[in-house]
Amino acid sequence: MNKNKPITIIIATICLALLSVVLVIVLKNTNTAQTNSFPVSKYMESPTSLAGNTYSTNVKIASQLAYNDEAGRIILVRTLDSDSAIPVLAPNTLSNFNPLVGQKYGFDLKIDQRGKLILTSFRKM
Repeated sequence: MNKNKPITIIIATICLALLSVVLVIVLKNTNTAQTNSFPVSKYMESPTSLAGNTYSTNVKIASQLAYNDEAGRIILVRTLDSDSAIPVLAPNTLSNFNPLVGQKYGFDLKIDQRGKLILTSFRKM
């Protein structure tokens, strides 16, 4: 029995190390997939050429342009990296989104088939 104890410890240590490496790789790939930076200048040139794509960007709320009980609100935001002003649709399906002018957020955006920017998730900064 004493002969098997060191082998069991070695095998357990190797398995734990392999599991750690796999976890690091998976987390790194997940983070990379979620951080496609929003190409503001390309969007301004041709919004529909980016239809179906998803991006992340950091913004500052400039103003609320419109609100509709069914559709949600259209807000004007300024990207922090380029200071470009872009309109974003924040659907009513987003819970706890109560933007105020001047607040900073991290936005995950989707571009619909007509080139509209749709807010899919947010993080207050």
